Amino acid sequence: MTTSRSKKPKPGAGEACEFARAIKAALGEADGDATKLHRVAQTLVSIAIDGNMAAIKEISERLDGKAGAVRERAEKPASDPIEVRVKWLKD
Repeated sequence: MTTSRSKKPKPGAGEACEFARAIKAALGEADGDATKLHRVAQTLVSIAIDGNMAAIKEISERLDGKAGAVRERAEKPASDPIEVRVKWLKD
């Protein structure tokens, strides 16, 4: 028999959703010939071009996703031990 669990909303979740909707609405408003969201994106790209590492990281993670190399290495099992034999040659 399958039971259905209803998830209780997190405290303040309604306010967070309302705030997110307000931000999305504000970013979608026209600001001259572009939306405010477009202006924010332009600013992010500009400061990344100027060398701001936080902006560069934000853009790279938005485009390529977060780097998972460390996590992938941790999940892979260690390979079997390798036997190495050394033979000294006489001059």
